[in-house]
Amino acid sequence: MTTGPGADGAGLRVTDLTVTYGDLRAVDGIDLVVAPGEVVVLLGPSGCGKSSVLRAVAGLEPCTGTITWDAEDIGHVRPDRRGFGMMFQEDVLFPHLDVAANVGFGCRMQGWAADATALRVEGVLATVGLPGLGDRAVDTLSGGQRQRVALARTIAPRPRLLMLDEPMSSVDRALRDQLVDDLPRVFAETGAAVLHVTHDQDEALALADRVVVMRDGRIEQDGPPVDVWSHPANAFVARFLASGTVVDAAVVGGCADTVVGEVAAGDLPDGPAAAVIPPDAVTLGSGGLTGTVVARRFAGRHVEVVVDLDVGVPMTLHADRDAPPVGTAVGVHVDRDRVMVVPA
Repeated sequence: MTTGPGADGAGLRVTDLTVTYGDLRAVDGIDLVVAPGEVVVLLGPSGCGKSSVLRAVAGLEPCTGTITWDAEDIGHVRPDRRGFGMMFQEDVLFPHLDVAANVGFGCRMQGWAADATALRVEGVLATVGLPGLGDRAVDTLSGGQRQRVALARTIAPRPRLLMLDEPMSSVDRALRDQLVDDLPRVFAETGAAVLHVTHDQDEALALADRVVVMRDGRIEQDGPPVDVWSHPANAFVARFLASGTVVDAAVVGGCADTVVGEVAAGDLPDGPAAAVIPPDAVTLGSGGLTGTVVARRFAGRHVEVVVDLDVGVPMTLHADRDAPPVGTAVGVHVDRDRVMVVPA
């Protein structure tokens, strides 16, 4: 991970990028930098424009704005001349080629010698955890193996920017978790800058050096995962990341009036705001709030409980495994020192 991403002009820099489809502005004038060796994850709901950003950077989508690499304008450069590699949601392997031929396709297109291509294919198959499978037919592979072959094919020509568009959206949870564990090592071994697109919050927080949260074609927040999670920029980011229960707040003179009482609002201006209440800041017990348990879900080390407060707000908290069943009337205590007040 770099310090001061893109500060010296190295790597990818996108300025005022706009992508339109008819009257729809899918990407609305965003600025973005990805430094060499940095992993940036675009995160947001379906339709927020994150995949359109990826396709525009790759040269696959008409756009306006400026796209540079190492301060050189590449907006006019053909997609196959940009030195970028892209992995799509589906593996799109060539069924008539074996694994080695699929992986080496990009190297051959770039004019690599046969022996150099073979050596590179052997190396990247080991990198993605498939050593010795070069002579396998692709139709004999499992779904997870196919995704790894697609990843190997993408990194084989040594792209300077590696782009991944929801590559784990079609795999089961166990395989997704395994790939999330493996990808940081693969990214590090390639040394490439990485621009990764996903709608999965856990995936983004696990992989990214920086998380860029998007909504309606614009960037809502850009920062290290721990900062974005711990200090969401606004109510949308807090809700999307499931940072906690989000309730209305009214700020007056540095204090916010909420359903859980007054909390510090920092330097937010007077007016409407939102309060984010982390689940682990809420406990069952006396505390001035009462309600009824309406949902209870076992989550391994804790039980996630949703209490419908009598004031009309559902609140999520983490409890022990002996948490009360659905329908139980309970008291709720909130540690107000841990409530964050953010723009609405």
